Amino acid sequence: MKKSNFKKNLAFIIPIAAILFFIVFKLCTMDISGATLKYDLKDNPDMVKVLTEAKTDSKALIVNGNNDNLNYTWTYDKGKVTDTKKTNLEIKPYTKYKKNIVKTLGTSNITVFTYNKDINLNGSPRLTFKEVNTKGNAYLFELKNGKVSYVKDAVSNNNDITFDVTKTDNIYILASGVNSKTLSSVKKKAVSLKAESKKEKEKIEKDTKDKKEENKKAAQKSSSKKVSKASSDKKKKASKKSKIKKSNGSPINLDKQKVDKKTTLSCTLTVECKDILDNKDKLKEGKEKNVPKNGYIYGPRNVTFYDGENVYDVLEREMRNSGIPFDADGYTEYSSAYVRGINNLYEFDCGKSSGWLYYVNGSRPSFGCSRYVLNDGDNIHWEFDVK
Repeated sequence: MKKSNFKKNLAFIIPIAAILFFIVFKLCTMDISGATLKYDLKDNPDMVKVLTEAKTDSKALIVNGNNDNLNYTWTYDKGKVTDTKKTNLEIKPYTKYKKNIVKTLGTSNITVFTYNKDINLNGSPRLTFKEVNTKGNAYLFELKNGKVSYVKDAVSNNNDITFDVTKTDNIYILASGVNSKTLSSVKKKAVSLKAESKKEKEKIEKDTKDKKEENKKAAQKSSSKKVSKASSDKKKKASKKSKIKKSNGSPINLDKQKVDKKTTLSCTLTVECKDILDNKDKLKEGKEKNVPKNGYIYGPRNVTFYDGENVYDVLEREMRNSGIPFDADGYTEYSSAYVRGINNLYEFDCGKSSGWLYYVNGSRPSFGCSRYVLNDGDNIHWEFDVK
């Protein structure tokens, strides 16, 4: 009798147990601790404080924004906020040359936008554009120097498009409904934006210049001016002029190089690999640990050198003294030095054409670094270039 009753009740016990299990599971997984921070840009939140809280307490962060009917959401998952620099996450629609973009990509399902010039990503966020026209797969493109280049695939869900943000310097295009032939062409090589005339093409190229390159040149020029002024002031105060021949843009034969160890001069040295931060998808596996979060391996720092020394002499000594791994083919009186690796980042580590380049006072010499004899106050800038 008891067994019979148990069997009859079993039909009721099982669904009730399942419901109780589901309730307990939801209670255990609910965000009852406020593990997600939510803000809206229209409320003008203090982003430094917001980012600090998200980083310190390992919280997820969601920031909503709206600009001229462009609705978007920034999302940082737990642990993805890695810095707390001042930032502006505002996004602006870009309407100029929209017709040209439609003709070039062959679809009207596009959203064109730019990031604020004061943006700092402070980690690895996702960006979602809401209520946009979508048709099939979505893709992110970049517009610079009058050309459209493929950046990455995006995820489309109904009328929302989401992608991981890694680049913020130029004009960006979210597009869906791009035919396979056009997509294949753009993926292989950047294509010029279609223009009605040569004059319009030149205007497009001018208006869409690569901001990253412009900012880099401006920074190098500014730094060079400061260094040149300091150098000029020093030279005015100096009672004696150096008798050693300097490069001044021309190579010096190594067999004629003379070093005066009684005279100490100074220069600025910077070693950075910021290009890799925008091209991590090309970086060899295991090399991430060698890339600093801000891209700077050394400096900018004022260092001393002996009158008559060259760019290689300064780099090699400072890397050795700082304990930074350094690898180069040495030089003799017949051949110039070649820098192969700094901080265990070697040529070809981030693409077939990647490697170390050097600049002096904002200009890139066309000869080896051991043939560039320095002036007092020169600005040396080494960068890992990802072409």
